[in-house]
Amino acid sequence: MKKKFLLLLVLLMTLSLCACGAAENTDGKNESFDTLQVGFGKAKIQPPDLNIRLTGGGDPNRFVTGVLDEMYLTCVALTDTKGNNLLFYTVDIQNFANSWAKHAQNFVSERTGIPTTHIFFGCTHTHSTPELCYDTEANRKFCQKFEEGLIKATDDALADRADA
Repeated sequence: MKKKFLLLLVLLMTLSLCACGAAENTDGKNESFDTLQVGFGKAKIQPPDLNIRLTGGGDPNRFVTGVLDEMYLTCVALTDTKGNNLLFYTVDIQNFANSWAKHAQNFVSERTGIPTTHIFFGCTHTHSTPELCYDTEANRKFCQKFEEGLIKATDDALADRADA
């Protein structure tokens, strides 16, 4: 199932990059890509503090009691021959508040120079992960871990790019 999802995701990303390149072509010519570069990066974002509230389940007093599976943030970087870049992320959390999605886009854009309109996030939507928006010490540590993972996955994906 994961393999099919990954293949579908790569296909959608490739189509998005083609549309992005076509949208930036203003001379009226229909140019095809000679080469598409793709790179992958991954980082663990497991919260460093187990005393953190969980999402989902409807119980606001549900806290982490242990770790069954590690949490990851993954990045796929796509670059065309003109240097247009797209970054696609999947994050093992339930969801993003709009403010956090914008923060993450700006955070990546400032580090890479890639426009925020070329940076996309998706969540696995699990119901047993911490949220990024609670204002507690444990959540601040998780947010810091998330940003560290964002840097690592992005840097690794950009460094990993190779002709597809």
